Amino acid sequence: MIKAIDSYIKGGEIKNELDLERALMAHTKLRIPAQSDTVLDAIRSEIVDLIVAYEKEHWDIPLDDITDKQIKESDLAELIVEKEEDFLSARAGIIKDRLKKLGIKQKQLCEILNHKSHTYISDLVRGRHPMSLNDMVILSKVLKINLSLLIPKTISYPELKRVSDSIKKLNNRKLSGELLELATA
Repeated sequence: MIKAIDSYIKGGEIKNELDLERALMAHTKLRIPAQSDTVLDAIRSEIVDLIVAYEKEHWDIPLDDITDKQIKESDLAELIVEKEEDFLSARAGIIKDRLKKLGIKQKQLCEILNHKSHTYISDLVRGRHPMSLNDMVILSKVLKINLSLLIPKTISYPELKRVSDSIKKLNNRKLSGELLELATA
């Protein structure tokens, strides 16, 4: 999530509803840490500016002009972010639990995964940085965690849309190309 927020800030804009929902989640998560960290407080302020700009452009219109498509996209983005957060929280809990049971410290996990910083490892476990497939496989084998519990099950919004459009073009009734179904399956 942090990496995504960095890209919005560097890019200077939120481009879609999924970005908006992730920015809203980051804003919420940074509320308490930003109270004692001026850097995080500045980041949180930048996030607010991006959120306000996006909402002004896309949602500050007469109610009758808001389309069903906009509402569906917003609802879908909210659902995706909720699923991502639930997954990341569950995965972090599983990893922390196994580390504790095995008596492995973050510094030791750095060595196992061949990463330099224990802070990076903490961010990796919490989902602030994307976990590589290699890291997931190593964690699975070393910590004896089922690999399927480490792999995210959500599809990014651009990919979700592309897959949905492709399935619809195939016109195969055995496949579902509904965005909501693809996002929640």
